Amino acid sequence: LFPSAYLNRKIGENHSFTLSYSRRITRPGFRQLNPFIYYTSINSIQEGNPNLHPYYGNNLQLEYLLKRMYSVTFGFQNIADGITNKITNSGDLVISRDENIYDDHNFFISLYTPIKITSWWKLDINTTIRNTTINIHTQPEIHRSKLSENFWAALKFDLPKGYYVQISGFYNRNGFYGIYDAKNFRRIDLSFKKSFLNNTLATEIALIDPYHLYRSGYIVSNNNFKRNV
Repeated sequence: LFPSAYLNRKIGENHSFTLSYSRRITRPGFRQLNPFIYYTSINSIQEGNPNLHPYYGNNLQLEYLLKRMYSVTFGFQNIADGITNKITNSGDLVISRDENIYDDHNFFISLYTPIKITSWWKLDINTTIRNTTINIHTQPEIHRSKLSENFWAALKFDLPKGYYVQISGFYNRNGFYGIYDAKNFRRIDLSFKKSFLNNTLATEIALIDPYHLYRSGYIVSNNNFKRNV
């Protein structure tokens, strides 16, 4: 069974609370189950794993909404026997293989704030702080926990005749990439839009990361070797 449930309570015109719960299943993809070996370089391979099995997750959230604009969300998420990429080595050969190897439990708080600076200038801000604990099923078991932050913001400028410009960006700090430490990363995007038919139709020209700021990656560190990806 994979239920979803929502309870909403309004208090006057300006306050509302929403409590939600959902249970989900994530199944491995065909590429992950494929038992063959894929050579990515002379000393790096990816192995499929036909023994992967689906894993389950739960999501519980409480959201407070003020004046139908500002929101604060408290949440808890967990997965058990999650699928993630495990990287090992055999001498100089680096081996990547997906395995059901970790549990993930995280608590978070997220704040969303729209700010109307002028009639034609608007700022949206979303900040999320998350405490994540992972248990890695190795011998011996590894338990890790860290506090991570995500910041997203968008500036929107309304122009005459249905045109507008948006500048958006995000910054992620101190997160996990599966069972490994993710590098901090950031990005800024630009978009130019034109709306038609009372905002029911729009065209857009987008410049994704024009300043080349986005550099994602992670760091592998175990008893045998270290790798900067």
